[in-house]
Amino acid sequence: MYTRLTRPEVFSILIFLLIVLSPLTGFSQTTTGTILGTVTDAAGAVVPGATVTIKNVETGVTRNIVTDEGGRYRVPGLPLGKYEVNVERQGFSRELRSGIELTVGREAVVDFALKVGDVQETVKRLHLSRQQTLL
Repeated sequence: MYTRLTRPEVFSILIFLLIVLSPLTGFSQTTTGTILGTVTDAAGAVVPGATVTIKNVETGVTRNIVTDEGGRYRVPGLPLGKYEVNVERQGFSRELRSGIELTVGREAVVDFALKVGDVQETVKRLHLSRQQTLL
């Protein structure tokens, strides 16, 4: 034997389910960011095998990754905060970018053009948004 629900009863059940399930949707929001980019040489050729070190300057935590055959790197799932990115490869000058701030869901693109040189030489640049020019 089945009982039919009235329209107000169905409406009440739907409201109840929305109230109960709505907190669960908050957990799916992204609370991390991504730093990615491409490493090339001064002539524009890609540099595979370069070591990319990403450091959270507030916590000191670092993550290392090596560029792929296309000179690309991508580090997702980084906690929000301020970062610096260091790239080095034998035969090239090391390059450091600072001033990178990750906000919720941001993908910060940090490309590098390494100069041929001694590994002990470091080029430091401040990373600015795409609308601004690097100094």
